[in-house]
Formats: sequence, structure tokens, C-alpha cells
Amino acid sequence: MINNTSTTSGDTLIDAHCSGPHVTFTKENDQSDQLQANVPLLLQPSYARSKSLLFDELRNFRMSLRWCALDHSSCIGKTVSYFVFIFLAIIVPIVSSLSIRVPSSAPADDPISYNKLVQVPESALAFIAFFTLFRFFKRYGLRQLLFLDGLQDDSLFVRQGYSRELDKAFRYLACILLPSFFVELAHKIIFFSTVKIWLPYNISPHGIPLNSIMFVLVLASWVYRTGVFLLVCVLFRLTCELQILRFEGLHKLFEGCGSGAGVIFREHVRIKKQLSLTSHRYRFFIISCLVTITVSQFGALLLVLGFNTQKSFFNSGDLVVRSLPLY
Repeated sequence: MINNTSTTSGDTLIDAHCSGPHVTFTKENDQSDQLQANVPLLLQPSYARSKSLLFDELRNFRMSLRWCALDHSSCIGKTVSYFVFIFLAIIVPIVSSLSIRVPSSAPADDPISYNKLVQVPESALAFIAFFTLFRFFKRYGLRQLLFLDGLQDDSLFVRQGYSRELDKAFRYLACILLPSFFVELAHKIIFFSTVKIWLPYNISPHGIPLNSIMFVLVLASWVYRTGVFLLVCVLFRLTCELQILRFEGLHKLFEGCGSGAGVIFREHVRIKKQLSLTSHRYRFFIISCLVTITVSQFGALLLVLGFNTQKSFFNSGDLVVRSLPLY
């Protein structure tokens, strides 16, 4: 056993406690505890790991937007996004509607009326969704849109849960889109194996498989328009999931004995404010899509009931495929 010793140098006092092989320095331990307590939340290791996860997921989110031609973070990205939208959401549907002809030997009735009926609401929903994304990226940016700037005030439970939701965002989009895509693929294979593509003689090239080209373009147009619409729905779901996680965190504050009334009240006010922001941001999108879907569904119902013809997957499959992602 070695007695305690103390060394004084200036204003610094260091106490060394020696017991067997272990030596502890009281002053150094106190200083390290004080430094750890004075470190801001953003610089603490636990938050740094959570922030790194959120940064990685946001980077993956941006990469996914870039692959979908919806990246508005640069001038080149905006130009590409505008061009792809105009081409796939406007030009391709118009050209396909005007150029498709059903031969007289077709085994079913004319499907062109149903096809044209579907093109209008699909392009309208894509326009509403694209305009919503354009307004979001221009006014808020992706971080502010997803409420990432305020996550430093949340608990580790909320940050980790939101990181998992960000990681699963495009998985939800794929799970909704893929089943409808396979149905659309089957319908378009049957459809374009029956119809003929007609173009004016002076611009109609010889020896080029127009049916195959139009088949690929129409399929890409459907994927793009449906994907843009569903992407805004996924963003809305993400912000709602964040508020659900915060409500769960608020419930934990109620259960904890050390939480003061002021902390609980401030958290409740913050959640209420962000819920109001979310409803105002998505109000135009929700109301516009509701009106568009309602009108198109009533139009489809009147068109189906107005024709006394036999309905088949060939002539009315577009109505089925169009309704799948909406429900």
C-alpha cells in the first residue's frame, strides 16, 4: 500500500491514489467528466454515429433521386429532370395515343378509348407530383423537407428509427411499383403484339421495329409517371413516420420519472408545429390528386357502362393497371 500524495504546481492540484497496481488521478478524471458534459450533443459519439447513419441514408436518397432523373441540386440535374418529364410524361403518351391503330382482324374490340382515358389522369398525376417536388426542392431542400435539421433535438431512439425509415423508403416504393409493373408488362406485351403503329409516310422509317420501340417507350413512360406520383406519397409517409416516432418518444417521456413538465410541453408543441407544417406542405398535392383520381374513376365507370361490348384484358387492361397503384 502506498500513501496518497499530492503535488501542487501553480493553481493545479493533482491527487494520486495508489492501491496495488492501479493508479487513478482524481483531477484528470474530473476534467474528463466535465469535458464530456460540456461537449455539445452534435459532437458526442452516440449522436455522431446516428448522424453518420442519417448522412449515409440521405446520400443514398439523393443517389436514388438522381437515378430517377429527379435530382434538382444542380443546373444539369434540373435540365435532365425537365427533359425526361416532358419526354416521358407528355410526348410519349401523345405520340402513342395518336399512332396506335387496331387492325380489323383484332380478336377484341377497340381498346383505344380506354387507353386515351388512362393517359390523361396518369399524366395529370405525374404533373402534380413533379410540380410538388419542384416546389419542395426549390423552397425547402431535401434536408428541411425531411425535417433532418431538427433531429439534434430528438432522442437516440427517434434518430435511429428515422434512419431505418429513410433506408426503407425506396423499398416501399419498389414494393408498390413492382406488382403493378408486372401486370402492366403482361398487358403491354399482349397489346403491342396485336396493334400496329402508324406514322406519316414521310417520317416513317423502313426496317425499324416500331412496335418494339413504342412498347419500350410506353412502358418507360408508365414507370416514370407512376414512380413520380408514388415518390411524393413515400415522402409524405416518411414525414408522418417521423412524427409517429416522436409521439412514441413523447410517450417514453411520460413514463420516465425524471422528465419535467417543461420538457414534455416543449416536445408536444414541437410535434404539433411540424404536423401543421406537413399538412400545409402536402395540402395541394393531396387535394389535387383526390380531385383527379375521383374524376378519372367516374369517367372510367361511365365509359365502361356506356359501351355494351365485351370487356377483356386486352381492351380494358389499362383501367386495371391504372387502378392498382392508387389502392
